[in-house]
Amino acid sequence: MKKIEIPESMKEASVWAVWVFLAVGAVGWALFVVLRAFDVTKDAAAWVQAVGSIAAIWGAFSISNAQVRRQEELKVQEGKRRSQAQFAVVKNAADYGKTMGEFASKKPPAFAFVAAWRTTLDVTTAAALDSMRVLPVHDLGSYEQVLHFNGILASLVQLRADVNKFVNSGDESNDLVLDAYRSIEAQSKMIEYSWNKFQIAFDEYSSS
Repeated sequence: MKKIEIPESMKEASVWAVWVFLAVGAVGWALFVVLRAFDVTKDAAAWVQAVGSIAAIWGAFSISNAQVRRQEELKVQEGKRRSQAQFAVVKNAADYGKTMGEFASKKPPAFAFVAAWRTTLDVTTAAALDSMRVLPVHDLGSYEQVLHFNGILASLVQLRADVNKFVNSGDESNDLVLDAYRSIEAQSKMIEYSWNKFQIAFDEYSSS
């Protein structure tokens, strides 16, 4: 048998309703004692009705405020989760850019670089790039984040273009290989620069 899930908002509303009921009962009893002490119990019905109406309005207002606060808290939490996910996407792309730069800086033999690209790096950097392209840039939160996000994106696109040009050329002459490595390292450094700036902008926006 499927378990019935009760929404948190309904649970909170039930708790508030019980407290309001108890509060109204306590106020009503106290009012009755006071009225009896002053021998004005003949007006008790009117007094109880007035106090009950006020209490009911107060209770409804309190429940409404609690629900609004809860919705605002959930909205803030969702925003933080979305922001962290976006941060992870950008970091992943920046890490691949850094990896490519470090690999090229070691000046591996052309055949080793081509093999690594075709078996692994082509797919992984493409996946990182695709993730960045579908990320809603307008949700990043600040102009600085958008600016440096675009810097990482543009450099990664250019890095992949440079690598594919070299790999698909079939020319493994020493000069061409070194030119390709220099280009990869240059794009990697630009990615690293933009990533450092993006982190600063992200931290500033998150703490504001």
